[in-house]
Amino acid sequence: MKQTPFRRSMIGVQTMGGVEYPLAVGNLTLAMMMVLGGHLWGWILVALGIHAFLRQIYRGDPDMRRVYARYARQGHRYDPWGREALDTVGKLRNSRPPGFGR
Repeated sequence: MKQTPFRRSMIGVQTMGGVEYPLAVGNLTLAMMMVLGGHLWGWILVALGIHAFLRQIYRGDPDMRRVYARYARQGHRYDPWGREALDTVGKLRNSRPPGFGR
């Protein structure tokens, strides 16, 4: 029986330097804007620190951002008869307790 090799890169999150690609590109873009546009050379160290912090987080859970985004849309309790509630931008969303993450 033929087996196909399993490659994590085919199903995993695309990363750049150990950080999820969109966050790494955003960090790099912000650093370039600060250095080239504002001549703030110290921002290079800040960007490296942010990248190291994000790499530590993603080392534990590469899907962290997607998991948190899905969690943030969930209600704070199970309601078998869902009630539609509009949030501030007009989207349907279950409400969370006041002061919980927002």
